[in-house]
Amino acid sequence: MAIDGVDVPLDAANSTFPIALQDPTHKTITIDKIGEEEFRIAWGTSHSSSFVTVSIIGIFVNVDVHSGPDFVESVGMMGKYGSGEMLDRQGQPMDSQDMNAFGMEWQVKPDQGDPMIFSTIEGPQWPESQCLMPHWVDPKKNRRKLRGSDRELNEAAKLACSGATDYDLCVEDILLTGEIGLAKNFVWR
Repeated sequence: MAIDGVDVPLDAANSTFPIALQDPTHKTITIDKIGEEEFRIAWGTSHSSSFVTVSIIGIFVNVDVHSGPDFVESVGMMGKYGSGEMLDRQGQPMDSQDMNAFGMEWQVKPDQGDPMIFSTIEGPQWPESQCLMPHWVDPKKNRRKLRGSDRELNEAAKLACSGATDYDLCVEDILLTGEIGLAKNFVWR
């Protein structure tokens, strides 16, 4: 894993936490393990208000950004800090309705100075190929079949999602993946 261009040998079983690193701008990055498969990455001390929480749930990765003063200049896949305005790499506004073009604009591009995100190269890579786009399926057509296909999973999903901010989406995600742990992504912390 790399954070701000710094390689992090993150092995949850063998690492001693917190881990403190220096990024290329000499800011301190602190990584704390806060759960079985959950990490808090803070810019500054571990008590900084600028941090990201990374959770691993089965084969899924969830990233929660907790913004603070260290993110004021941030622009990227989540838009411009504070406004969410969708800007291209040159800082120019993009069409907020064209999410595919926005995603392609921010695809990792090593020839434009982007660091490698993952330690292995898999799938489509710039400049040979753009990201593969998912195929959209109307969830309304599949909802009835999903909710009736596995009664035990359906009941477990309903229980796990009982405090969810978006109950229906929470239940659907669990029924589609079979991963009950995804419910924690929908419960307000």
